[in-house]
Amino acid sequence: MLSVSSLQELATHGVRRVAIACGVFDGLHRGHHKILDTLNEVAVATNATPVVLTFDPHPQNILTPDRPARLLLSTAHKQLLLAQRNVDATVLLPFTRELAETAAEIFIESVLCNSDVELTAICVGTKWRFGQGGRGSTDLLDKLCGVRNIRVIAVPEVQDSGTISSTRIRQAVTKGDLDAAAEMLGRSFSVFGVVRSGKGIATKLNYPTANVDAGNDVFPPDGIYAAIARIYSDDHTFVEHPGILYQGASPTFGDTSLPRPKVEMHIFDFAENIYNQRLEIVYRQHIRADRKFDNVDALCNQIADDIDTARRVIVSNI
Repeated sequence: MLSVSSLQELATHGVRRVAIACGVFDGLHRGHHKILDTLNEVAVATNATPVVLTFDPHPQNILTPDRPARLLLSTAHKQLLLAQRNVDATVLLPFTRELAETAAEIFIESVLCNSDVELTAICVGTKWRFGQGGRGSTDLLDKLCGVRNIRVIAVPEVQDSGTISSTRIRQAVTKGDLDAAAEMLGRSFSVFGVVRSGKGIATKLNYPTANVDAGNDVFPPDGIYAAIARIYSDDHTFVEHPGILYQGASPTFGDTSLPRPKVEMHIFDFAENIYNQRLEIVYRQHIRADRKFDNVDALCNQIADDIDTARRVIVSNI
């Protein structure tokens, strides 16, 4: 999937007629799916390329740096999931203080409509706000884009017991309610990153793991999970392997103050070298909480039991 930093840059890649969806899209949940489905429909109807315009970093990190956003998805993970939703390109618009202070009318004129790319439609959530002080609304967007013959589609929020939102999903994940999170996400919670070398602890335990430096900020409670590893190729296709996931701070080995938890996956019956490959780890079921063991032998015995449990969990869910 093509990734650029402005609509104008799309033209340099031969993309000159687009329909876009605008938003932060953290979590890429069912509400976002509805916007993207609408985007794909209007792109076909207007003979345009479906493109997502989003922001990097998250606007909250610039507007309230003392209260940064706790991201469900890293930028790379978000782009991967967008590609799986048939989005052909993403515009990662650099979010700066200057952009935040741009009047809504100027944002439309200078960011959305001032390029060699023809814009056929804009899809947003009904509550999307933009421009200085969030004063830009879908009504203003429709008014100013309508005179340019650009169709504006405001997509209603998706409801279950309430409005599906990234905030509710963060709360569910943090509490460990992965079933509720999956229902709102429309997929199982997962993390994504490149496989890096670790400290070799798992190898010494005779349980080699794939270590992923996940770029998100929201995790379920530390512990052991039955999980699925998706190993990605360059064309975004993947191969799935069952396994067991450790998430935590390795208290048995003294690592107790990490900025984010370690995420490492022991893949069952697997001996390939996958260093530097992209790996998505899909959380299936919590097995036990993280804890400190008295010695390495006790930890190894527990890992063997955990693996047996994880195998049963995965088999029962096939």
